[in-house]
Amino acid sequence: MIKAIIFDLGNVVVYFDQMITARKLEKYSNRDSNYIFEVITDKNLVSLIETSKITPEEFYKRIKERIGLKLDYNAFVEKFENMFTLNHDVYNLLIKLKNKYKVYALSNVNKIHFDYLHNKYKFLDIFHDITLSYKVKARKPDKKIYEYAINKAKVKPNEIVYIDDIKEFSDMATELGINGINYTNTEKLIQDLRKLNVSI
Repeated sequence: MIKAIIFDLGNVVVYFDQMITARKLEKYSNRDSNYIFEVITDKNLVSLIETSKITPEEFYKRIKERIGLKLDYNAFVEKFENMFTLNHDVYNLLIKLKNKYKVYALSNVNKIHFDYLHNKYKFLDIFHDITLSYKVKARKPDKKIYEYAINKAKVKPNEIVYIDDIKEFSDMATELGINGINYTNTEKLIQDLRKLNVSI
């Protein structure tokens, strides 16, 4: 029996588009938006800030150097943080599920983006708890962050559903005994949940 449902945040509960940020920063840089996009999505750099191996301020300094950015830290944060839109279909599903199950979030995220989400969106209050890579200092698909989330849920892995738009991440959950679902759209998600006898 399913007792807990864990949602990824990015491109599941909220959509995000790093190109929005790149276009904003282009106006204050000597590089074009395509290059800036490559810098701010650089896997090594993103991994460092999402696991708190570097601070947001250090992240800003590294980007500033690489793209010739002419903004101070606070102005950079203002441009960098706002690239999200709520997925209303999943939000409505969350409201229904919260009445019957423990609902949690598990996200690879940096402090800048999470602080913005927390301040802007009330939906975070829906979750019983939230596991964040920058706090745990591990990011998916590292087993450590999943195990942390399992412990938070206080149920057995086979009593958990985990939903992620990145198949590698939902597959890792499955490897750990969790019911992993790869999110593509809300209609299919509802079908997949019903296959697991989740009441919606």
